[in-house]
Amino acid sequence: ARGSLALPVSPVQSQFSTTFNFAVSSSALPDAEIMISCSAKDATGNVGGTNIKMYVADTVPPVVVSSSLADNATNVPITPTLTVTFSEKLSADTITTGPAGSISLAVNDGTGQLVAGAASLSADQKTVTFAPSAALTKATAYQLTISIAVTDLSANHLESDYVVHFTTDSTPPAVISVIPAA
Repeated sequence: ARGSLALPVSPVQSQFSTTFNFAVSSSALPDAEIMISCSAKDATGNVGGTNIKMYVADTVPPVVVSSSLADNATNVPITPTLTVTFSEKLSADTITTGPAGSISLAVNDGTGQLVAGAASLSADQKTVTFAPSAALTKATAYQLTISIAVTDLSANHLESDYVVHFTTDSTPPAVISVIPAA
């Protein structure tokens, strides 16, 4: 938006201050730059001025936009790479694993036994990947949790834990051919 506001000062003063209001467009994106230019002209025509640079605050928490698994998925391979993509960049410092970590994979049998693995953040900082250190157990229920400890670059936390439940493949291998034929 553009605009101007003239503030006549009479009588002439060596110092002057005033307050004015302005509105940031509702369509302004988080972290958008806003420049305010201020200038003044004295009675003899001398002009001075300054620019003030401000940024729109990001107060919107990140949200999940996609996941490699739907909640309650079944027949998931025992060597999955689990990915969850968010609406905005995440803070890499908040992507952690372990007992107090923000990303966890646990056996969903009431024990909460954690599965060892590594979490990583994509180059664009929007996708979290969890890769188990070893193959998962067949025919077993698991729960992937991304906790509210995860934040965006402006320290906005997820509004709630993101949880995906899944069960690994229980289909035993079957012989599909024998060479030489019997």
